[in-house]
Amino acid sequence: MKKILISFLLIAMTAGCVQTPSETDKPEEPPVVEQPEKPVDQEKPEETKYVEKIDETKDWVYIKEQEVVTKNDLELNPVLNQMNYYDFLDWLTLPFDDAPKKEKLIVNINAESVSAINEDFEAGYKDPVNFIYEFKWFINDAMITIVNKYGSLAPHMLPIFLEAYHIDLKSGELMSNNDLLSVYGLTSSDVQNIVNEYISETKLPDDDSFIVKQQLLLGKEYTTKYSNKSLLIVDNNDLYYIIGYYSKAMSGNIVFQKIKLN
Repeated sequence: MKKILISFLLIAMTAGCVQTPSETDKPEEPPVVEQPEKPVDQEKPEETKYVEKIDETKDWVYIKEQEVVTKNDLELNPVLNQMNYYDFLDWLTLPFDDAPKKEKLIVNINAESVSAINEDFEAGYKDPVNFIYEFKWFINDAMITIVNKYGSLAPHMLPIFLEAYHIDLKSGELMSNNDLLSVYGLTSSDVQNIVNEYISETKLPDDDSFIVKQQLLLGKEYTTKYSNKSLLIVDNNDLYYIIGYYSKAMSGNIVFQKIKLN
């Protein structure tokens, strides 16, 4: 019995000698390192798919052939001579520059609708009635606008005409004026209101007047009244309405201005 009691005492004494480690003796816990959030994969912008070209080595539009026509006895009005042939609005006004040109333009798009346009351009280039057959064009990320100036200045011949073509670069399809308005969120009434406001705020020189009514057998019109035959152009990303007026200073020739619609 005495041995048992001694054993218990030894156990109790041993337990009393065991010390709990102090707070300072405890090992430091490693710092919590915040894991960086996994970056969210950003969607790459969808690549624009354009219509197929006929010749991938060439631009969307280019002049394939050009013929410089002798001016003969046709002389420009001295005021017209001061205009800049390379400015679009002046180009519309001028019958020709130092020497009139006939240009064979190619629209480099592999689409049925464009093929028909290229055939028309080739026929116009070869037509002897056309004393001039020239082009200006505008290209942005979505479409091409081509303006064709053609006709004859010879006596008793048809006047100069203007035609415009708008081609969607994604589908290769031709776009009408109303198609253009739809792209820019406009209605025909919107356009007419903008044109009316422009006319009311624009002061023309005496004896000059905007073209109120015009009936052309061919080409686009540039009157004060909007229609699907009105001359519209897209320059960069802006839509413009082209309007003409008779200018006394230009010997009664038509001078052009553009009205921004968007």
